[in-house]
Amino acid sequence: MKQILAAALCAAGLALGTVTPGAAQTFPATKPVTIYVITATGNPMSSLARLIADQLEKTWKQTVIVENKPGGGGLLAAELVKRADPDGYSLLFSADAMTAFRLFNKDTTFDPNTDLAPISLVAEANFAMFTSGKLPIKNLEDFRAYGKANPDKMNYAVLPQSQQQLESIKFLKWAGVEATMVPYAGGSGSVLPALLANDVQMYLASYSSMAQHIKTGGVVPLVALADQRIPEMPDIPTLKEKGGDQVAAFWYAFFAPLKTPAAVTARISADLQQVMKMPEMQERVKAIGLVPRITTPDQLKVRMANDTASRTRIARDANIQPQ
Repeated sequence: MKQILAAALCAAGLALGTVTPGAAQTFPATKPVTIYVITATGNPMSSLARLIADQLEKTWKQTVIVENKPGGGGLLAAELVKRADPDGYSLLFSADAMTAFRLFNKDTTFDPNTDLAPISLVAEANFAMFTSGKLPIKNLEDFRAYGKANPDKMNYAVLPQSQQQLESIKFLKWAGVEATMVPYAGGSGSVLPALLANDVQMYLASYSSMAQHIKTGGVVPLVALADQRIPEMPDIPTLKEKGGDQVAAFWYAFFAPLKTPAAVTARISADLQQVMKMPEMQERVKAIGLVPRITTPDQLKVRMANDTASRTRIARDANIQPQ
């Protein structure tokens, strides 16, 4: 009778997403682990996913497959992992764009705060505001003055349905500058020619995506949306120094299907922490313009909730309606 009861309790625990320590100890012994990345290949996010996968293979002594599943601003990969078996063998590598899914898409019920199990943040980078080097603008004050004097000449580039779009709207409202939004679906690579040509006059992006053109003067950094000055741009003030309170960063993180046993997500999180603490990994992450940033599953859950709430407020204030 006791054996039957124990078996029943074990089955119930697995159904509820709890697990005995033994399951975490054996993971990932039975089959390869697949990491689904929300972007195409050839960008820092995809490169980072493959760097991490290579190290996890050594740690786990198990094959780790990276599959790029772009589409729907990340929804395609997120929905795929949501429906996967909750055993830790299907993982999502996503950016914080997922916090804006429901703000732009009326046809999705997907909510990353309730439909996925958080594992760990691994890297982030703060946004900075850039303008074209063809303009007579050298600092934030110049930008605000020029924008107010030339509202018909101001365009700003956005990545559609993203946190970058929302943060751009918030910044312009603070700056008191009116500008026309121009969407670019191809990421910073598609925006750069327009910014260099002065077809758009503002773009929120990371330092790494603009570094080459900062050096040549093709683009001009005006302000960092960070708590402290960005090390690579020590002469560029933060918005807080200029009287604003906006701090905005994009991040990359791992998630699992919702009912994945807590001991398994904790095991993956701990292994990710060890990987990301390796000196060579720290250097590789910094080389692609990111800051290593490790969290526990609970810390990532809090970060998700905070970012979702912040961007929901921006969308509401800007009267953005899901389409």
